[in-house]
Amino acid sequence: ISIIGNEAVLMLQGVPDTTASLNITLTVSDGVNPSVSLPLYVSIIHSPESGIILGSQNVLEYSTHVFTPSMPSVGNQISWSFTSPLQSLQSSGDSVVIQFGNASGYLVSTTSNTCGSKRDSIFIQVQVPNLPPTLSLGLNYQEACGGSGPLAFPFTVGDEFPDSLSIVFHSSDSLVLQQVGVQGSGNQRVLTVEQTANTGSLQFITLTITDAAGQFVSDTVFISILPAPQPVSISGPDTVMEGSQHTYELSGYTNGADYQWLFNSNYLLSNADSIQVSFQNSSGWLVYHTFIANCSSADSLFVFVDTSSVITSASGKAGKEAFGVFPTALMGNQSICIYSYFPWFSFRISDLSGHILLSGTGTGGKDEIFLTSFASGVYILQVEHLSHIFRKKFIVH
Repeated sequence: ISIIGNEAVLMLQGVPDTTASLNITLTVSDGVNPSVSLPLYVSIIHSPESGIILGSQNVLEYSTHVFTPSMPSVGNQISWSFTSPLQSLQSSGDSVVIQFGNASGYLVSTTSNTCGSKRDSIFIQVQVPNLPPTLSLGLNYQEACGGSGPLAFPFTVGDEFPDSLSIVFHSSDSLVLQQVGVQGSGNQRVLTVEQTANTGSLQFITLTITDAAGQFVSDTVFISILPAPQPVSISGPDTVMEGSQHTYELSGYTNGADYQWLFNSNYLLSNADSIQVSFQNSSGWLVYHTFIANCSSADSLFVFVDTSSVITSASGKAGKEAFGVFPTALMGNQSICIYSYFPWFSFRISDLSGHILLSGTGTGGKDEIFLTSFASGVYILQVEHLSHIFRKKFIVH
C-alpha cells in the first residue's frame, strides 16, 4: 500500500495463470477513531490462447471437415474465417464445420476476451480430383431453317482437361448435318454444324468428349429443320408513269408458303404470287416476304415513278420527281443508282468544299455509278439535263 496525502493505492500480486473470483476487505484505522472497512471483488481471468488448429490440411473439392483449436477457449470468444470462397462455414462451440469450394486458402481462428486476442492459422490445400469432363450443348430441342447456314452450339468442359480432349461428332443423317469444327479453348468451346440440304425433317446431333484417362461424357440435341421457302424473284417494270397500274409476279413460287407485299414499307397484300400496284407520285421499293413457319426469304425491286407531267422548268430546277437517287448512305466502296426519265443527263460528285471528285454522263432510266476510294464523309451529287438541275447529298461511312 502506498499513501500520499488522502490518496492510497492498494497493489495485489496473484499466482500466474490463476483463474479465480476473490473477495478482499480493506480496513483503515488511525488507532484513535473507529476503523472503516471497504470490500473489494476481484475476478482473475486467463489471457486468451488460440492454440494450434487441429484438422486436415489437405481436403477434396466440395468436401466437409471439422476443425478445433488445441487449447479450449473457456470463458473466451472464438471466431473463424477462411480467406478463399467456400460453400459454408458454421461454428459450434470451439469447433467449426467447413464445406469447401474449389479454392485453397488460410483458415484463421481468433480467441478474445477483455485482456486482448490471439490468432492462429493454417493453410488448407483444396485438391481438385480427376473428374470426367463436363458437357452441355444447351437446349435439348431447337428449330432451324433449312439451308439457312451453319448452326452454333456453345459447350463447356471440365477444368482439368482443356488441352487433352478427344471430341467426336455424330449426326443422324450426315447428308443433312455435317461438323464444320470446334472453336475456342479452355473451358469454353463452340461446335459448328453445317446444313447441307434444304429439307424439312427431325435430326439430332451427339457430341462425345473423352479425356486422357478414357473417361467420357456425351450430350444430344434434337433439331427440327423446317423447309425454307424456295428463293423467288419479282418480275415487272422498274420504271412506270405516275398514275399507272402494273402487275408484278413472283418466279419460283413455293406452294404452301405465306406472302406479304409492301411498297415503301406500306402493306399491300398477302398470300398471292402476283399483285397489281397503282403508282402515284413517289418512287420506292417494292418488297415481298415469303415464309413457312419461322423461315423466310425476300426480294425487292426499286420502281422509279415518272412524274414528268408535274415538272416545272420556270426555276430551271427539276423536283424530286425528275430524278431519284439510291442509296443515300453507303458503306465503303459501293455504287449509287440514279433514276431518271430523261433520255440522257450529266452528273458530277463533289465534296462540301466544291472540289469535283467524279463526273460523267448517263442514258436515263437506271444508271449505276461505282464509287471507289471515297473516304468517309458527306458528298454532293448534281445531275443535269438541259436546264433541269437536281442536287442530293449522300454519306459514305
